Amino acid sequence: MVEKVKQIFHFTLYPYLIGLFYFAYKLSFGPVEFDWQVALSYFMIFSTISFGIIFLVKRLFSFKQVTVLLFFCWVMFFFHGDIIRILETIFTQSKVRYKYVWLTAFFIGLIFSYFSFKFRKYNASLNMISNVFISFLIIINILQTVMQYSRANARILTAIKNNRTFTKEISPKTDIIWILMDEYASSVVLKSRFSFNNSLDSFLIKKGFFILPEIKSRSNLTMYSVNSIFNFDDSIEPYGLKYAAYELENSAFPIILKEKGYKFKALTFFNIGNEKQIEKMYTYHQSLIFQLIQGTILDIIMQNYSKKYYKKPFYYQKKLLIDYNGYVYKNFLKEVNIEAAKPIFFWVHFLIPHGPLFKHENGLLKPLTFNPADTSSLKNGYIEYLKYGNYLLEKMINENPKLLNKIVIISGDHGVNLGYIKEGDDRIKPYFAIYIPRIYDTSELKKLKFISQLPYFLLNN
Repeated sequence: MVEKVKQIFHFTLYPYLIGLFYFAYKLSFGPVEFDWQVALSYFMIFSTISFGIIFLVKRLFSFKQVTVLLFFCWVMFFFHGDIIRILETIFTQSKVRYKYVWLTAFFIGLIFSYFSFKFRKYNASLNMISNVFISFLIIINILQTVMQYSRANARILTAIKNNRTFTKEISPKTDIIWILMDEYASSVVLKSRFSFNNSLDSFLIKKGFFILPEIKSRSNLTMYSVNSIFNFDDSIEPYGLKYAAYELENSAFPIILKEKGYKFKALTFFNIGNEKQIEKMYTYHQSLIFQLIQGTILDIIMQNYSKKYYKKPFYYQKKLLIDYNGYVYKNFLKEVNIEAAKPIFFWVHFLIPHGPLFKHENGLLKPLTFNPADTSSLKNGYIEYLKYGNYLLEKMINENPKLLNKIVIISGDHGVNLGYIKEGDDRIKPYFAIYIPRIYDTSELKKLKFISQLPYFLLNN
């Protein structure tokens, strides 16, 4: 048996194995909506192209070392994005030009083809080494994928088990509204970083809100921070953004809320508890075909020539961003006072003051343009957009007095995340205010150190 395997590995398999490795590598990036038709189509197209090129070049040009050159071409095609990122990290002062990278890879392939021909008596041994090495990488990626899936599912199940066991009945069952303002920092940070006295504090305190100015998030990235809220997790970050998206989609908090008699609703671009999203995000796209294309040369071609297929993340498109926040605001007002048979947990996610930044003038939002290196303009733009967020929040509360019959949370997802702030707690200190329309133990609330501890507090107080 071992000898038969050895004989197989002496053949020129690596131009085909690279396609299998790429498939396994892409699966390891994060959970995908697996589609057997897409997977089979991928392998059929890849194998047909590889076999066709090898057969034709050998027949027409008698170039038997075409397999080596083809291998380098496939590496460049599949891992184009990764290679460019690595080169741009090494050569930080200059922009890497794609065409030079492609030409360099092609000539390296020709050089290796020449040496393969020159020392062809060692080809069987080189085939063996190449095949075994790529097979090893395939196995490593498959094991990594299985382990990360298992880890993500175990984290969700643990969160459900622990919080289902130790929570009590919520009584009386009060509607809970959580308004998340993306990248809205604590007033302490706004004062120290921007010399800005946040008038929202005094407005909310007069309404009976309790503010925790020193509370933190576990991450300065929205996906990780929101995931920690919905999975009762304060310490461990998932393995990559797509695993965080998977955990959020299957998160524990909505499941437990439903068990406690709540209806879970969300106005957001994330998939939380398999609720309908407003807008799907390219960054966390889970279709298999999209994951296979992303980062390849085909991806570059689509970016340049197929605007209909390739869509930028909506938060970089200013009109779409205004439409998104407008949609959230309009639908929040429409749905918040609807009488329902069950109490509601309502998650409302505004992309304010997340960039791109806007200024509110004469009832209209005007986009702000500035040089990211100009920190003064960046600070002013952030505060201008934050003021608009304050205006919306105050309007929502003033025009909806019934809100104060519900538990209302107003928070950021993390601290200020502007490019020039590289480290420190200011990046993980979000705004946080809570209103509870009944007597409760404020000493327990003061013990909260992280916003991701709030779901547990809500289930136990």
